[in-house]
Amino acid sequence: MVEKLTSNISTRKTKLSSLRLQIVVAFIIFISGTLVGFGVTTVILQNKWDRTHRRPRFNAHEIAKDIGSKYELNDEQMQQVEEIFSKRVEAKRTLMTELREKMETEAQQVIADMNDILTPAQFEKWKKDFENKIKRGPEHFGPRHRKHKPKHTQ
Repeated sequence: MVEKLTSNISTRKTKLSSLRLQIVVAFIIFISGTLVGFGVTTVILQNKWDRTHRRPRFNAHEIAKDIGSKYELNDEQMQQVEEIFSKRVEAKRTLMTELREKMETEAQQVIADMNDILTPAQFEKWKKDFENKIKRGPEHFGPRHRKHKPKHTQ
């Protein structure tokens, strides 16, 4: 009888220590996963911050300075190069502004055309998706971004 009680106590201690070990291992795995997730999230956010806050190199003076040092330009040449790039930078800004305006006009026309075709419920769903795609950029349009590709039938 004493042996049976000793055996039961021993079995309970083993189960209890096994349970403690499982809890400790689960806690370690949980903390590790949390730290990895935090690290990955930090890297993703940092890359997004860098992409959105990076200044484009549209400074004519800096461009002229780089060209001047690379090709050993004299002061007169440097000034001429800076004038050329000042004009090009301004022309590019003007083109980009015009392009943004044209793209906005086209998007508004697509929205108006789709409103004529779709039911109000369909249009609301579509418009929400369309506006999200516009915000993310032109690379998110088209068939290559569909979740399921249609099967071609012959």
